[in-house]
Amino acid sequence: MLGHGVMALSKLSRHKTVRGRTFVVAVDGSKLSKRAARLAAYMLGPFDKIKVVHVEVKEDDEGWRTIKNNFEHDLQQTCGVPRSKVTVEKVPIKPGDDLKSTLIRLANSDTHQVLVMGSAGSRHELQDAESKKKRPIGEAPMGSIAEMMMNAVKVPVILVKAKALSQLESEDSLARRKVGYKDVGVHILAAVDGGRLSQKCFDFAAHISKQGDTVSVLHVTDSDHAVKRSHAGGNELMGDSAVRTYYTEECNKASLARPDIEFKFVDRHKKGTVRDTVLAFTESEPLVDFVILGSVELLRQHEKHGTVMGSVSSAVAHHSAAHPIIIKPEAQY
Repeated sequence: MLGHGVMALSKLSRHKTVRGRTFVVAVDGSKLSKRAARLAAYMLGPFDKIKVVHVEVKEDDEGWRTIKNNFEHDLQQTCGVPRSKVTVEKVPIKPGDDLKSTLIRLANSDTHQVLVMGSAGSRHELQDAESKKKRPIGEAPMGSIAEMMMNAVKVPVILVKAKALSQLESEDSLARRKVGYKDVGVHILAAVDGGRLSQKCFDFAAHISKQGDTVSVLHVTDSDHAVKRSHAGGNELMGDSAVRTYYTEECNKASLARPDIEFKFVDRHKKGTVRDTVLAFTESEPLVDFVILGSVELLRQHEKHGTVMGSVSSAVAHHSAAHPIIIKPEAQY
């Protein structure tokens, strides 16, 4: 079973000293990395901080100063994040490392961190994918760095899509979000099954949600029997009816604790594959802005493939227009 299932908000009331999360935002000066920083500001909680990191592939002091000034100004002046909560750092690549290994090392240095980065590939990857017709026109492929971060990083990973959450482009929306206006709320989807990691998905949704937000806890029904996966550390899964009872109760508790946020449990019978069902929900009204997925969960249909990351989670992260948030079992919640 899933244990006591205490949500993130109730954890705050049990401890006098609360350690927030640090959103580590990997930037390169592009428009998408600017969206990544703004997205971190949009989700920032009262105990959280933002650390913007620029991994220096080649020395460029003038370019670094421009990046540093631009991100400090945008986060502090436009997004209203206090200066004490923002740091912008240049990170050199150590001998023997490369860009990918440097990002992995930075992200894994603290289990209370969250890695935030753009999902699209480099300009070369975009052009190559377009020429080979591997994607619909206008839909950016998952970049090789983002792909590796999803699998190798041990903390939650948020991949920022180019078009989701239009509020990030509006200075007024960013200001209203900081104050707490309901009209700039977001729709957060936490996909759950009967595994332990699903509880962490729920807790993370509770942590990042703010006044006016909607949190949908989606369970795709398939069969009503518990299974055991040896490769997932003996992680017991509950059957469909038990999942329904458990997360309906969790949503009710969360709603009582935070009446300014709508928590709701949603059952969907599997149509096609689990991936298809989750993707269809993200595109239904109201559109989903964030989709939270466990990295090793939702595997009942794909156990035989033995993938490092859940095949459903990987597919949804690739194909959904919503910002995917990949939850890892090693991270602290």
